[in-house]
Amino acid sequence: MNSINRALLWGMILAGGLPAAYAETQNVNVSSSITVITPISINVNNNIDFGRFAPGSMSSTITVASTGIRSVTSGDADLAAGGTISPLSFTITGSAGYAVSLTYNPAVGNTVDLVNGFNTLPLSLISPPSSCTLNGSGQCSITIGTSVTVGPATMMGPYSGTVTIYAQYT
Repeated sequence: MNSINRALLWGMILAGGLPAAYAETQNVNVSSSITVITPISINVNNNIDFGRFAPGSMSSTITVASTGIRSVTSGDADLAAGGTISPLSFTITGSAGYAVSLTYNPAVGNTVDLVNGFNTLPLSLISPPSSCTLNGSGQCSITIGTSVTVGPATMMGPYSGTVTIYAQYT
């Protein structure tokens, strides 16, 4: 072997560039784990119900506060006796201590249409929370006030619609 080839070989050895036959192999064991927690469930305690009313001579907003108190907050609609009055109330159940994010459909302006044939009334959620933390029992109870706007020519009859609640661990 000539001196140039020997110098290249020694240079490769010293620089750590040994041929593959001389390469050192290392290995490491990596542990992995996962913890399964209780799936989230949502139970509706009270559906939204405004009770009965008669439209006034102008557009009116009827509100059912989170406390369950119904009132006309604008306009002159006439609140009538009878029927059930209740705000939206639900309980989220899951693993204790975890935070849960909440979203609602309707998302835009928190408004959904209540429908009676071709007639609609806009229902709004009042300050719905975007999150909650599950207590020591793994629960979080939420009550949300709602409002509906009725015009003077609102057609008589029952109106209904759907609010969807989404909950996920954060």
